[in-house]
Amino acid sequence: VETLHPHDRDCAIAKIQALEMGEPWTREYRIIRPDGSIRWIWDRSFPIKDEKGQVYRVTAVYEDITERKKIEEELRVSEQQLHTALAQREQVNRDLHDDVLQSIYAVGLTLESIPRAIEANAAVAQGRIAKAIGQLNDIMRNIRLYILEPEARLQTTADVMSALHSLI
Repeated sequence: VETLHPHDRDCAIAKIQALEMGEPWTREYRIIRPDGSIRWIWDRSFPIKDEKGQVYRVTAVYEDITERKKIEEELRVSEQQLHTALAQREQVNRDLHDDVLQSIYAVGLTLESIPRAIEANAAVAQGRIAKAIGQLNDIMRNIRLYILEPEARLQTTADVMSALHSLI
């Protein structure tokens, strides 16, 4: 019991109780070796009963499964990283659609209005051209942010409100 990891010591009591009741016992738990290293053990214990049905001996198989546990943990971490990466990819896809593509669409609308503005007022047309150039520069800056600094894309509510006022 002293070698059991403190978080797994309660399993020793459960093991003794199960075996005394004549039930086999299988658990994974940690032990602390004399050098301080922690090992995972797979314990399979089986009570042996006499002719009266009383437990008089216990047979056990102990297997060191530390390497398996390490691999399982690495796999769990890897799966979590993959899940995170996929979630980030989905967010980038949404952001590209909601931000970049919508912005390009807005520039297109601005450019479509220029021929009419040229006929009506050259100064208005020049203003719209300047606005379209500014919008394209903003889009290019945003694309650079998506590529170089993905965490910089996160916007606050104030940023969103400012962008909405600007578009309006």
